[in-house]
Amino acid sequence: MVVNVLYFGGDMVLLSIALVAITLWGGKLGPFLLVLTVGFVDMSAADVLYLFRFGNGTYYNGDVADLLLGSCLALYKRAGWRPSQARQIVLLAIKSCTAGGDD
Repeated sequence: MVVNVLYFGGDMVLLSIALVAITLWGGKLGPFLLVLTVGFVDMSAADVLYLFRFGNGTYYNGDVADLLLGSCLALYKRAGWRPSQARQIVLLAIKSCTAGGDD
């Protein structure tokens, strides 16, 4: 149970970081910060719901808390995705694969 409460403490740290970032940028969130902040809120909601259901003995695998956890991980992945960087990486990979051996 102590570990479960520590998850919630970690969520509060992440939410605090998001709030500081929002404050520093004057409330104007770019797509990266917006998606990341929504992911933090989603993770916190998943952990709170898990703790509540675990404490009541009503948690089961595949619960709504698990769905929220999966969606927050998808949001984290989306926040880190940069299409322009991805295109550069793909072009570099193609270039390196098609380059002749210059030995």
